[in-house]
Amino acid sequence: MKRTQYKASEFTLSRKQVENLFLAQGFILDRTLLEVLYHCALRRAEAAALDIRNINFEAKRIHVVSGKGDKERVVPVPPSVLSDLRILIRKRKIGPVFLSQKGGGISKDHVNVIVAKVGEKAGLRNPNPRRKRINPHLLRHSFARHFLDAGGSLRALNYILGHSSISTTGDVYGTPSVAFIEEEYRRVMR
Repeated sequence: MKRTQYKASEFTLSRKQVENLFLAQGFILDRTLLEVLYHCALRRAEAAALDIRNINFEAKRIHVVSGKGDKERVVPVPPSVLSDLRILIRKRKIGPVFLSQKGGGISKDHVNVIVAKVGEKAGLRNPNPRRKRINPHLLRHSFARHFLDAGGSLRALNYILGHSSISTTGDVYGTPSVAFIEEEYRRVMR
């Protein structure tokens, strides 16, 4: 019997699961980290390296300067996330957004730990059968799928994700989700 090969991007959380994830955490650092990972579609290394100076509160944007392949990009940030970022950084003007207990920036591994811990608290398992816990990249995949299913363009998603080319984004996210196809089918075939 042939085993089906799935791409990790085919596994996502529902919007309700993402919402439950945010609600499961009372700690401002953890919740804000989850919000930034999802709403800004950042990679764990990008979130860990995020500096206060790279947040433009007036323009509602984050300037990602430590992107994969040293690519920079600017991504929109929802007002609710900006509000939590303001609370998190308080009066600090420079330095890492997400601080460890020792006062320095958190590590990529610490990002993994936070996401997995909050996922467990929310009662979520990774939908990928090869993984148990949720991870930061699952939030990125979930954002991408939700963005496209809501009618967002592949070109805009390409820029938000910081992919080298639109073909990369298309290869990973170009097909609609099964849930979207089922919903469209029901809508059209009534």
